[in-house]
Amino acid sequence: MASYGEILQLSDLRSLATYCLGLLIIVMYSKDKFNMPTYDKESVGPFAQLPPQSLTIDSRYQWGRMVYVLLLAALYTAISIIGPTIFSLDQSNANQTKLSLVASAQTWQVAAATFLISTGAARDDSLLGRIELFIRQYAHKIAYIPGAVSDLAFSLRNFKVGTWLLNDPSIDGTKLIERRTALMGLVGEESIAKFERNPEIEDETTAFLRANILFFTLSQMFNKSPGISNPRLDNLTDLQENRDAFERLQNSQRNLLAQIGSPDKGREGPDHLYADIQRFSREISLTIAVLLSRTARNGNDLAHRLDQLGFSSAYVNNRSDHVGYVFLVNAFILSGVVISGLFLFAPMLSKTVGVDWTNRYLLQGFLTILTGFLIYIVTFRVLDYSRDKLLEAQAWKESLESYSTVALSSSLLSSVICIVSATLILTLFNCLQYVAYNPMSFVSFVLFNTIIAGVGTAFGLLYFRQAARLPRSRLSLFAGLFNGAAFAHACLAALLVGILNTVSNSYQVSTSPRETYNRIMTDFTALQPIIESKSVDPKAVYSILSTSDLKSISKNLNSLGKLMNVNPDQVERQLKEIAAICISLQNKFNAQSKPVVPGGVGDDADDMHLFEEPKDCTLGALLSSYSASNRSPPVGSTDIAIQQQVATSRNEGLFSSFVFSLPQLYASIRATKGDGGSKIAEYQIWIFPTVVAFITALGFGIGCRHWRAWWLYNEANRADGNGQKLRELILRYYGNELDLDKCLVFPIPSLGNLTPLEAVRYEDYCARLFAKVQRRQVEWIDCGIDQASESKEAKLNAVTA
Repeated sequence: MASYGEILQLSDLRSLATYCLGLLIIVMYSKDKFNMPTYDKESVGPFAQLPPQSLTIDSRYQWGRMVYVLLLAALYTAISIIGPTIFSLDQSNANQTKLSLVASAQTWQVAAATFLISTGAARDDSLLGRIELFIRQYAHKIAYIPGAVSDLAFSLRNFKVGTWLLNDPSIDGTKLIERRTALMGLVGEESIAKFERNPEIEDETTAFLRANILFFTLSQMFNKSPGISNPRLDNLTDLQENRDAFERLQNSQRNLLAQIGSPDKGREGPDHLYADIQRFSREISLTIAVLLSRTARNGNDLAHRLDQLGFSSAYVNNRSDHVGYVFLVNAFILSGVVISGLFLFAPMLSKTVGVDWTNRYLLQGFLTILTGFLIYIVTFRVLDYSRDKLLEAQAWKESLESYSTVALSSSLLSSVICIVSATLILTLFNCLQYVAYNPMSFVSFVLFNTIIAGVGTAFGLLYFRQAARLPRSRLSLFAGLFNGAAFAHACLAALLVGILNTVSNSYQVSTSPRETYNRIMTDFTALQPIIESKSVDPKAVYSILSTSDLKSISKNLNSLGKLMNVNPDQVERQLKEIAAICISLQNKFNAQSKPVVPGGVGDDADDMHLFEEPKDCTLGALLSSYSASNRSPPVGSTDIAIQQQVATSRNEGLFSSFVFSLPQLYASIRATKGDGGSKIAEYQIWIFPTVVAFITALGFGIGCRHWRAWWLYNEANRADGNGQKLRELILRYYGNELDLDKCLVFPIPSLGNLTPLEAVRYEDYCARLFAKVQRRQVEWIDCGIDQASESKEAKLNAVTA
C-alpha cells in the first residue's frame, strides 16, 4: 500500500489545485459559520438575539475563529489523507495502483469538502450537524463565548453587598451616603435597615439588595451619568430594543418590590419569590456584562469601566482555576508517557539485542506511546467538557442514565478526534503506513481507539464522582497514589491492549503471507511482458533480467503458490523457494555493481553474505545489492524521451515493489512457524504495549481524581468563595451539630446526588443548594460531629490552656 508521501509525489497540479480549492471553500464557509450561536440562549438573557461576535472582546473572537478554521482544515486534511491511502478501490492491477491513488486522492478531496460543508449546513441537532457543532462549541469556549459575558455576570451578581454599601475603601464617605440614598429610593429604608442589623446573612432581602444595586448601576448607564457615559455606550443605550429591555427590567423590579413588602411574600410563597429575585439578578448582570463587553476595547479598558461602576474586583476575580486543573491532569498523563519511554529503551541496554532497534521496533514503540498519549489526553478533555456543559445547564445527575449517555457520546467523539490527530501527526512524519497499511489495519486501529476511549471514559466518570466525594483527610497526593479504581482501570486497559494486539498480530501473521504473495504475483505478471519486449530501456535496473531468469523466477513462484495452497504447513520448503529467488536476484545485482569491501562502513557490508545459505532472506541483504545496481534513467529533451522516462519510472516502481515484497514474504511465512521473532520482537508485539497501557491509564486515573478534588476544594477553601458561604449558612441554620467537612461530600438527592463540594462550583446548583439549606430541607445523614473525637479535642484544648 502506497503511503501518502508517495501520493504527494505522484499527484499533479490538478490534485494540489483540488485540495487548495476545497481548503479555500472550507475557510470561507467557516468564517461566517463561526458567528452562529451554539449556546443556550437563556444563558445571555435579553441579548439572546445577538451574534457571538457581540458577546466577547474582539481579540478573543478573532482567536476563537482562527481555532475553528484550523480545526475544520485539520479535519478536512485528515479525511483527504485517510481516503485515498486506505480505501483505494483499484487494487487489482499494481500497474495502475499509484495512478488510481492520484485519482482517488482528488475524489476524496472533493468528498471531504462536500462532507464538511453539508455537515455545517445541516441542523445542529442532526447526525451530521453535531460534528461541526461540537467543533464550533469548542472554539466558542476558547473565545469565551459566552463565557466572557456569563463569567463577568457571575462576578457581578456575587459581589459583597456590605462592601459596596457600607465600607467601600475606594470612595469617601460622601459617596457612600449617596449610594445608600439611591438604593433606599429603590428598595425602601426597611430593607436596608434589616440588612445593616446583620450584614453577613444571605437571604431574600440580601439577594434583593444585590439585584437592585445592579439595577441602579444599569440605570446610571442608561441615564448617561457623568464618569460612566461614553460614545460607544451611549449608542447602545439609545437603541430602541435596548430601551425596551430596560423598561421591562424596571417593571420586574417594581413587581419584586411589591412581593418583598407583602406579608405572605407573594402568592407563590418564599421559594417562588427567591427564584424570581435570582432570575431578575441574572438578567440585570447579563445586561451590564453584554453592554460592557461590546463597548470595551480590551481587558484593561473593561477593568477600568468596572472600577468606575464600583465593581473593582469583578474582572480580576476568576471563579475557577480550571486551566490549572486541566494542565495538572495532562501533566500526570505525560508522566506516564515518559515512564513508558524508559521501558522502550530498557531492552536496548540488555544483552538480548538481536534486532535492529534503530528503525522498525523503535518506531513501533514510539507509535504505541503516541497512541496511548493521544487517547487519554483527548478522552479527558472531551469528558471534562461534556460533563461540565451538562452541569452548567443543570442537566446532570449521578445516575446510570447520565453515565451511559455521556460515556457513549464522549467515547465515540474521543475516538474520532484521536484518529484525526494521529492521522495528521503520522502523515507529517511519513509513518501512516505503519498503522494503516490496508483497510483491515485501519479498522483495527479505529476499533482499538474506540474500545480504549470507551473504557477510559467510563472510569473517568467514576474518577469525577470519587473526586466530589473525597474527604479532606484523603486529599494529599500521597494518599491519591493509592487509588484502587485507577489500578483496576490500568489492569483492565493492559488486558484489553494485550488481547487486541495478540489477536491483531495473529490475524496479520495468518493472512500476511497470502496477501504479500498475491502482490508479488501481480507485480511479476505485469513485469514479464515488459522485460520480454524489445523496448526495454537499457538503463533500467530491471533490464538485467533475461528470459531464462524470468522462467526460473516464475517456476519458483508457481511452486511456492502450490505449497501455500496444498501444503501450507511446509514452511521450510516455502522459505527455500523464496530464498532461491532472492539469491538469483542478488547475484544479478552484484554483477552490475561494484564489489563491496568486506567489513565496510554500515550494516549493508555485513549483510551481503547472508544469502550464502538459502534459509535467510533479509531486507538489508537484498536491497543493498539492488540499491548498488540501481541507476536513474537520463532526462531527455524530446517528447519521446520524456514519455520513455515516465514509462521507465512506472516500471521501476513495479520492480522495486516486487523486490521489496520478497523479504516481507519470507518474514511473514517464517512468522507462521512460530520462531520468526526474537524475544525483543515478542516484547514489542504485546508486552510493551501492555506496559504502556497500564502506566498511562494509571497516570490518567490518579491525575483525574486527585486534581479534580484539588480544584473543587479550592472553591470550598476560598475565603470569599461559595464554600465559605455554605459553611456560614449551615452553622446559622443547623448550629454546631454537623461536621462541615462531612457535609461537603454528602450527596444530596434533590440535586441529582451531587455533593455540595461540586455544587458550589456551578452557579445554578449553588443557588438551589443555598435555598435548601436556608429552609432546612437537607437531611444531613451521618454528618453529625463525632462525639468521641469532640471530647478528645476538648480535653486537649483544656490541657493546652
